Amino acid sequence: MELETLLSKLKTKYSFDQADYKKLSGTPDLEIRLKLNDSHIAALIERAGRLDAIVESSANLVTIFDASTPKEDLLKTSVRCVGSNELHIFTHQSMIELLVEALFN
Repeated sequence: MELETLLSKLKTKYSFDQADYKKLSGTPDLEIRLKLNDSHIAALIERAGRLDAIVESSANLVTIFDASTPKEDLLKTSVRCVGSNELHIFTHQSMIELLVEALFN
């Protein structure tokens, strides 16, 4: 699925105020930026202690279906809060949907 289509789908499904990305130079990774509302922030706080486990389980699932990206590269994913309502996810494109589903579903 095209990245723009995926982000539009996730924005609609989870009612993000904004969802966009930028390509990180010299790497296949992306920076996904999500504008959160209060319910998103509450969900993120609830799952904060499990972020490492969520990233690892998402990486495990991706490698089952797509062996082209080493698991070690997928595990370099990072999640960072910026300001009062923005979430930045630095990851490989194949991880985006699984991570967002795990964080906000």
